[in-house]
Amino acid sequence: MKKTLLTASIFIGGLLSAQTIYKNPGGTISADAGNFTDTGGPGSLATERYAPNENIVTTICSATTDSCVKITFNAFQLDKGLTELKVYDGADTLSGFMGSYAWVSGPNAPVISSNGCLTFHFKSAATATVGSQGWEATITITSKCAKKVYNTGGPTNVLCFGKFYDTGGTTGTYKNNENSVTTFCPKVAGDSVRAKFLTFNLANDGDQLKIYNAADTLSGFIRSGKYVDNQAPVIAKRTTTNPSGCLTFNFISNATNTVTTYGWDADISVTNTVNCPVISVMELSALNNGFDMELVNPINNLLEGQLYARDNKTFTLEIIDIQGKVIKTEKITAYKGTNKISINASQLENGLYFVKLSDGDYSISKKIIKY
Repeated sequence: MKKTLLTASIFIGGLLSAQTIYKNPGGTISADAGNFTDTGGPGSLATERYAPNENIVTTICSATTDSCVKITFNAFQLDKGLTELKVYDGADTLSGFMGSYAWVSGPNAPVISSNGCLTFHFKSAATATVGSQGWEATITITSKCAKKVYNTGGPTNVLCFGKFYDTGGTTGTYKNNENSVTTFCPKVAGDSVRAKFLTFNLANDGDQLKIYNAADTLSGFIRSGKYVDNQAPVIAKRTTTNPSGCLTFNFISNATNTVTTYGWDADISVTNTVNCPVISVMELSALNNGFDMELVNPINNLLEGQLYARDNKTFTLEIIDIQGKVIKTEKITAYKGTNKISINASQLENGLYFVKLSDGDYSISKKIIKY
């Protein structure tokens, strides 16, 4: 049996046989149910684990129209070192990067697409450790689609709303020696792109994010450097040099950072209310997820913010440290609409934390800093 690292129970190899088992075959899978494992399949024998030097891209797409893919990892353990599993929100590795997972740090919540597909890129090291048994995950579909995650690097059209992260995604950190350019342009003529940074933190040795009011980095420079969490949004101005209302971001990280930090979490949207619902960003996000939250950041002795719920519901809020340990758990009874969040955080030590909010079927995570 594979050791379950993501839950408190033990996942027994062989129980997966009730449904089709996809052993990271590469290519595209069309499925609304089943199980997704490494190439070794379920089990812990030497013949039931992935091989060295694998480099496999597998895309899982829903067979049902207007449904999104949901992958729940029940077990996760990779070789420590160069072995990793990267996840993308879409039908290829050019889609929105969602995260990179290694060693025993697998996704701590279901991975849900914002469209009909999720793509997984697995690379194993040249040598293999007998104790590392890969992963076991369950494939399902859901109508509760995730927010669109826009990739760092390359042009992207924006219809209404999405998320923009550094390459570390929602839980990781960016890497040294990055130099990426990401441009957001509205799909509909007459719109302008809007970016609001909910969290922002870069290393203090030359890392910077440059923003341009343009479709490239040749003109329209707005500013560079550090930005304040939850500051006023950056909105593209339609000019003769930027008639399409685009924003371009150029991120540069130092090649020799001793540490990298959690980067940024930004909401990307458009300003023209003719093409999108006239509602708040949280409400717009909740149309996909059923709920969303915004937190005051950084925090001191109180964790404060807002929770928008589409329906009356009870949520579980967890504060998790960077080692993955749950430090505090609270139950929140929310009513349809906007609800206030206020939780005592005086017992937390200074540092980076993740706040996870779950309704039992879907979860979202936000990064916070306590000073």
